[in-house]
Amino acid sequence: MTIQLDDTALNIERTIMANERTLLSWTRTAFALLAIGILVAKLDLSVKHSHNRMLGALVSFSAILMMLVGILRYNSLNRNLKHKVSVDVIITYSLSGIIMLILTYVLLRVSSTV
Repeated sequence: MTIQLDDTALNIERTIMANERTLLSWTRTAFALLAIGILVAKLDLSVKHSHNRMLGALVSFSAILMMLVGILRYNSLNRNLKHKVSVDVIITYSLSGIIMLILTYVLLRVSSTV
């Protein structure tokens, strides 16, 4: 016995699986950023500039923010798929931009202390 699914149901299932993979990517990236934040906080780059803890905390905060963005995006897409509504991505893009600004600032600060 085979189950017949129409194209729309298959497309929704594929989108749900892609959404889960995307959440895992956000999570993996957030954990990598968290590890970098801990490394920057523990690393003593120079005696003159002791901003490493603050920069490490800022990168760790970015990691937490990135995880929250991934969760918000995942829940938003699942809710929209359930109600068959189009996806609003402005929040995801704006929060991703904020994360990139924070990381750019941290990288510039770290490179200026070396």
